[in-house]
Amino acid sequence: MLFDASLNEDGTLTWRVGVIPALQTMDPDHKWSIRVSTLVRRSYPQGVTPPQPTEGRASESDADVKRTAPTLRRRTTHRGDVYHVLDAPRKAQEPSLVVYLQGRPAFDQPAPQAQTWAAVGRQLNCRFIFPAPGDDDHAGSPSHADLLRRADAVRRCVAAEQGSTRPSRVYLLGWNTGALVAHAVWQRDNREFAALAAWSGYFREPAEGPEKTSDRDKRILLFAESSPSPGISQSTARALAWYKSKGYTAVKRFTIDADLQEKVRQMVVEKLVGRQ
Repeated sequence: MLFDASLNEDGTLTWRVGVIPALQTMDPDHKWSIRVSTLVRRSYPQGVTPPQPTEGRASESDADVKRTAPTLRRRTTHRGDVYHVLDAPRKAQEPSLVVYLQGRPAFDQPAPQAQTWAAVGRQLNCRFIFPAPGDDDHAGSPSHADLLRRADAVRRCVAAEQGSTRPSRVYLLGWNTGALVAHAVWQRDNREFAALAAWSGYFREPAEGPEKTSDRDKRILLFAESSPSPGISQSTARALAWYKSKGYTAVKRFTIDADLQEKVRQMVVEKLVGRQ
């Protein structure tokens, strides 16, 4: 590749770019002979450097960007339960399915978080489903009956979307008041899930249960920020004590740095599902 530049009268620079496809054989005087096959002329304002050639990788087109943008799809179960789906890129290995419960009114439209969760899904080979919250999920004090109704709705969402994904690759994650519902799902029967994570979440002991069919050896991860609110701190401590008192053998508590912001999501999911 050859470069040359000249200053035009209008103040622009003309760059000459020569493309050299091949080196020819030596001439009789044993000097290298080079043939320039293409000459491209383009003008750029003075002080602006033209784009330099790159090797081995073409630039992404608008179509490429559109194909890689996350697609958040809204779906409903046969009972009318609303949830959203965010798929991971296709890989040879079966992706994990993470069921994320946030439990706040803003979660009715999870699109602002789609880019962040899509990045986590690409890193960890996960797809996500986001069951929409019930009317009382964000209130912080739903009744036991409300929690059980929401737990049943979450199970219907999982059943509708799980397909051929094995229970050993289905994970339950609850954040804040959404953790109340996640705990209720897990306490009733955890056989449909591989592990539970409660992230800065609230906890309540169930009115009944846990069911005898629950697997006490499955992992339960309790995440609390380094400076949690008193309510979150007390809930995390109660959850740890309750699960251990009921014979759950794989309960762990983690302290996370709130200053990590968006990186917290990847850290929590990575702890939950592991790198795959």
